[in-house]
Amino acid sequence: MAVGQLHQDFPNMVYEEELRKIWAATGQPYIELISAYQDALDDGNNPFLPYDLHPSEYGMQIAANALYDSIRQHDLLGLNGPNHRPSD
Repeated sequence: MAVGQLHQDFPNMVYEEELRKIWAATGQPYIELISAYQDALDDGNNPFLPYDLHPSEYGMQIAANALYDSIRQHDLLGLNGPNHRPSD
């Protein structure tokens, strides 16, 4: 895989679709990271370790930000209530 290329076109690959189906049973939001990782690559920042496709520290920060955004968007911890004061 070339630097700057997240994945090739594999028309028969359905892992994300299957993950979404499995995860739907939990009732929790599914957090899709492929587009965020692709955006990082498009900006010239590789979110993966140099020797495989596991996330680097930068990639883990992308995932953490996506998780935080999902928690806030779905108010999973009651952080959007009237007594909450955002720190950012």
